[in-house]
Amino acid sequence: MARLPETSFHIDGNSVSFWVQVKPRSSRQGLELASPGELYLRIHAAPTEGQANEACVQFLARHLRLPQNSVSILAGSRSRRKLIRVTGRSARETVERLQTLVALGTEKESPESKAGRKRSRERGRLTTDN
Repeated sequence: MARLPETSFHIDGNSVSFWVQVKPRSSRQGLELASPGELYLRIHAAPTEGQANEACVQFLARHLRLPQNSVSILAGSRSRRKLIRVTGRSARETVERLQTLVALGTEKESPESKAGRKRSRERGRLTTDN
């Protein structure tokens, strides 16, 4: 399992803050460890009108199993490098869940998105066969 350096996190009581580099408009979603030891988050959303920021918060909240108001962007709302704060559970448990998420790498595709992709392919075949 990929271990995150403890220096990557600032722990203050039950809140954990860390920097993450966000890659918007990615073909896949997931949290990875970049070569210099910084977290790297790939998301589908475009970097317009706060969509990438919202997707970043939603992704982390969903995978850390926390409400969205427990994840906030402290700095970098107009940048790809963001300072994130997570509250709502013990700092140790939050760091462990982040490490597990990094070890898993890419988010598994949901059945709904697989079905949507299949329908898109089928529509493409129907239009090209006519």
